Amino acid sequence: DYAASDTVKVIEPLDYLYNNQNKLKEKIPRLIGGGPSEIGLALQGAYDILKTKTGQSNYVLILTDGNVAPSIQRESLLAVENLQRRGVKVFTYGVGRDEKNIMSDFLKAVATAGDGLFAGPVYSTRDARPAQISIQWGDPDAKGFGDEFGLITFSLTHFITQGLEPTAVLNGFNQVTPKSNARMLVTTDFGHPALTVMSYGNGRVAALTVFTGGGLGPLLNAENSIIITRTVNWAIGDPQRKQDFYVDIQDARIGEQTKAVIRTEETISAPEVELIKDGDRYTALFTPDRTGFSTFFGATYATNYEREYQEVGMNIVLNETVRMTNGKIFSPEDIDAIVAHVSELSKRT
Repeated sequence: DYAASDTVKVIEPLDYLYNNQNKLKEKIPRLIGGGPSEIGLALQGAYDILKTKTGQSNYVLILTDGNVAPSIQRESLLAVENLQRRGVKVFTYGVGRDEKNIMSDFLKAVATAGDGLFAGPVYSTRDARPAQISIQWGDPDAKGFGDEFGLITFSLTHFITQGLEPTAVLNGFNQVTPKSNARMLVTTDFGHPALTVMSYGNGRVAALTVFTGGGLGPLLNAENSIIITRTVNWAIGDPQRKQDFYVDIQDARIGEQTKAVIRTEETISAPEVELIKDGDRYTALFTPDRTGFSTFFGATYATNYEREYQEVGMNIVLNETVRMTNGKIFSPEDIDAIVAHVSELSKRT
């Protein structure tokens, strides 16, 4: 929602996409650029608004040609890394007059630092959206079982997909929905999950849900088999432990102390968190006070409800009791449906 220049100008207040999508489609193509892009300034302006809002997911999408001086590139990457550690993912969308005008390598580096995606180059904002953008925020073209499709990498930073550009063409997929705490790394070109990973206790799970004919077909050739080998290596080991900045945190439970391990040469701090330093390793101890998904130095973790509620659920005879008494089960927010049902019963009696 920002136009970058020497100051940040809000062209449309932050809102749900379904409320302001048409306004953005009208206003963004009318923006007039000129001179180098001020990506760092735009990021800071976006974060100033995001930090005043609540929500589980924070994303920034940068539309730019990336035409900035090397010194500004370094400053921009530092700004992106700072936002990523605060739980903000940064996506880049290359737009410009022609291919030479778009600095794709820099924009991909920005997206990588921001744990986002790079789409482009696109020479006009009126061109068709790349698959990554359509899948993340749009409405990709639907395909049926048996139609041929390609694969789209949906993470630039994960061990399995770093530098991965799959060329496989497949025609079969399983009807699956990723769990809320899973991470979709590869999708079909119409947005269906292809490779999904998640942690399960102290272990790891990977689900490859695409195929062709009776097997994996082109996923086994020289160009694409790295997907299989990296997935197996990730599932049985911890290949990210050698990275310069590494965070290991398990899912937490509300009211119980949680431990996270951060390895970095940098000096770090976190408010309301006890940090114990041992060489390049920090051990963080904290107690979550709310359920849901959160980020800790860029790593996402889930906080579950109290342990004593784990086995609490609906009484198995409730459905039968409701059926026998001609009743219905409602959600608390279904006020109109409750009123309509009670009114209908009143007419009958």
